[in-house]
Amino acid sequence: MKLAQPFYKLVFPTNNGGFDEQWESCFNELTSLLSDANTRAFRLHIFMNYDSNKDFKSRSARISQSFAACSQCPPFSIISQAPEHPYEVIISAGFYNAKEAEVTYSGPLYPHACSIKSGDYEEYWMLGVSPESQDGAVTESASSIHDTLAAYCSQLGITMNEVVRQWNYIGKILDFTQVEGKPRQHYQVFNDARKIFYQQARNAPYYPAATGIGKQTPGILIDCMAVNAPGGLDIIPIHNPSQEDSYHYGQEVLKGVADKAMGMKQPPLFERAVLLATTESSRLLISGTAAIKGQQTIALGDVRRQTEVTIENINLLSAQRTLMTQYPTLAIYPEKYSYVWVYVANREDIPLVRSICNGCFGDAPVNYVQADVCRDDLLVEIEAERIS
Repeated sequence: MKLAQPFYKLVFPTNNGGFDEQWESCFNELTSLLSDANTRAFRLHIFMNYDSNKDFKSRSARISQSFAACSQCPPFSIISQAPEHPYEVIISAGFYNAKEAEVTYSGPLYPHACSIKSGDYEEYWMLGVSPESQDGAVTESASSIHDTLAAYCSQLGITMNEVVRQWNYIGKILDFTQVEGKPRQHYQVFNDARKIFYQQARNAPYYPAATGIGKQTPGILIDCMAVNAPGGLDIIPIHNPSQEDSYHYGQEVLKGVADKAMGMKQPPLFERAVLLATTESSRLLISGTAAIKGQQTIALGDVRRQTEVTIENINLLSAQRTLMTQYPTLAIYPEKYSYVWVYVANREDIPLVRSICNGCFGDAPVNYVQADVCRDDLLVEIEAERIS
């Protein structure tokens, strides 16, 4: 079995006008890309700057209106993370070669999901999974969004056991909310809810690779990738030799107070990476990675050094020696990056972070956005995928 290999493109505005002008420019370029009969888009992420929650809703409605006019719309997510200056909006688009994979957009979840088939290999994408209301308290959103995610999986005929990659966009991720008179950090509230959900809905012997990252608007948004293959595909969790697995983090690095009923703060449940491998090809799904050694943040306040340590962590995690040690029968090494997303806590630091990242990821498109990382002392987070 040979895995179809995705490729990505970044779409930038060709003008420096306001949001409407920049979005029109991006959408026109995207429309041109989507018209190519040789490729099929399977995921679109729109990263957008905004002035207020009302402004974000208005701009989101404008984007959704554009897609509503498309006869065939790939699944998309609108993320409240500001692109690098001077852009108000950019698009990250994932594609498959139409000769290698059949991408289907129709179905009960259209336009929030698609399926990909390549021989016996099947892949599913769910984008923009959100509670009915994005304006509710984080405690409500964290619970209800997992119910929504379970319903999405059911409608696609899969379970959470097939999910190999997850993106968790958490509104004001570092903020605290008073729950029963106690300060509960938003990220910790999400981690507690995820623990309960996985206990109920997942019994696979590994967790998905994941990114837990902030967004500036309220609520929680989830994107997922799931795979299904009757045989010939191995799915292997990959551990970073220099980092503690996140699900073994101690209470001292988790913020806020514990949920009273749970008795302790639940750690983030994700793998550092997940390897998809057959005898003919492979893909490495690299989780959001930061400047953490063991379980401690490194280089406090130093964005340059944190970026360098993050890249070092990714290089070690994805090194051929690391993969072969943990999966000795690896036949084909995933040697090149298909995409890289870089989250920077302070927008003004993006040019410096870009200068450090230049040349580190081959010719893969590298997207830079402003976003709060899951710890208040982390200034950079990087996620990626490698393919064979």
